[in-house]
Amino acid sequence: MFGCLFVASCGSTIGQVPFSAEGQGQTVVNVRTGELRFWTELDAEYSGEMHAQYDVELVQDNAVVGTATCHPLDLGTSRVCGKRINWGNTHVAHCRMACNVVMTRPGPTLVRARFIIPVRPTDLRLTQANLILKQ
Repeated sequence: MFGCLFVASCGSTIGQVPFSAEGQGQTVVNVRTGELRFWTELDAEYSGEMHAQYDVELVQDNAVVGTATCHPLDLGTSRVCGKRINWGNTHVAHCRMACNVVMTRPGPTLVRARFIIPVRPTDLRLTQANLILKQ
């Protein structure tokens, strides 16, 4: 969480695609040129391994202008987040994922996202897995 206090690159939230289960969602955001960063708001209870991902498509004027595959549990070296694991099975994260797209044109952008869990723990209780867009 400390990274955002010292680094202006955390950006402002410009939109989100809410998820409470696997599925698809979309939103329209107004982007600027430059880096569009993807964050996760994940609240889940499980034990063992879980692998999840967001498949993201960015559309301007009916043309795909960017794609990304983001992993909410694989944060890379970003470590700009608040993450909590209680008693080994409650996982809460509000983190910048190691995932971004450089927007070359500003304007309204349709964000289409699919959230999937290819490796699902048998005891998974997912409260939310929101995809957050910051710029």
